[in-house]
Amino acid sequence: MKWIFEKTQREGARGPVFFAVVLWAVLMGVTSAWAADNSKCFVCHREESLSKVDEQGKKVSLSISMADYKGSIHAGLSCSDCHAQIRDDTHARGTKQAALKVDCAVCHRNAEKEYERGLHSKLAERGTERAASCQDCHGKHNIRPSKDPQSQTNLSNSARTCSRCHSN
Repeated sequence: MKWIFEKTQREGARGPVFFAVVLWAVLMGVTSAWAADNSKCFVCHREESLSKVDEQGKKVSLSISMADYKGSIHAGLSCSDCHAQIRDDTHARGTKQAALKVDCAVCHRNAEKEYERGLHSKLAERGTERAASCQDCHGKHNIRPSKDPQSQTNLSNSARTCSRCHSN
């Protein structure tokens, strides 16, 4: 840190900007190191009893099956790759960052464009009906390629997946 201070002193007005950038990089490295280790997330999220109550008063499980996650197409990612807003364990206190949804379009832009052309998106835009999101059809932590027989979107499972909302 001493060399940063000395460089800041030598470069005058540019120095504070340099110092801020370096400080930001150091802090991002620290928070990323926390989130890159999925085991820290699974300390709590492996517990079957972990849950919350959503906006509609419905109990929602926050437990994640390690086996499902390891079999997922996203198993090579860190939890923070999708849950980017969570940088440490303060989300467990019910802060606003815990309520933010995962944005699949960050990586899946083409799929998002296809979704936007579809009926579910049109219903969501109207705001009159609950419309399916990515997770409703593909799953959350157990997402598999559609060709996988265990995938919720595999042709052999699509009737069961769709009937969760379209029971008639």
